[in-house]
Amino acid sequence: PNINWAILGDGEYNLVLDYLVKNLNSIESEFDEFKYRFSRYIQNIFPSIAFRIFHFKHSYLYDENNMDRDPVIVGESPVVVDIDKEDWKILQCLSKKPRSTYLEISSSLKISVKTVTKKINELTKKRIIMQYKIKINTNVFGLEHQKVFLYLKNYTRENIYEIISYLRFQPKVIFITKPFGVSDLEFEIIVSGRRELFEFMRELKSKFAEVIADSNTFL
Repeated sequence: PNINWAILGDGEYNLVLDYLVKNLNSIESEFDEFKYRFSRYIQNIFPSIAFRIFHFKHSYLYDENNMDRDPVIVGESPVVVDIDKEDWKILQCLSKKPRSTYLEISSSLKISVKTVTKKINELTKKRIIMQYKIKINTNVFGLEHQKVFLYLKNYTRENIYEIISYLRFQPKVIFITKPFGVSDLEFEIIVSGRRELFEFMRELKSKFAEVIADSNTFL
């Protein structure tokens, strides 16, 4: 239940498991159990902790005049917010059916519409609910979802955020992750194929030649 994504890919990594956990202790027993079962299939394991994730809209689908590149940032606030049982139930309803009306949620949970409205407004104000999004099947458009790992040779706060700022305004970048692990910075990009990714990376490495030491990609 703690696995948010399971990704099969082509590149240095064959399988990526994305866990959502409260702390590192809670992942230990679960991941150990995974290794006990499947260690004979595993050659190497590369752990990475996502401190901060910048979520962008799929703005490559937009008209250029209506480009919206303001990110939703997960992990920005260190504050832990307490919520009650009714809040949890509302979140469960919305996670299953985000288009539910307040009336539908009220009927399902047997609580008043006024309470549902108030609680959703509070969850939004506290940034527990940050955005409602659709999942886009990029394969239908003949596009590829590539993850890029950057390794830096000149690691400073200014350099990190200069690269993030540059990537933020690239319409095909949909995620940027500031991690603790194998790489120094990660991002995900939607491209038409290897040639477009090659051209993008050549431009990026040229612009930050004094900062980027190496990179690898994962389809």
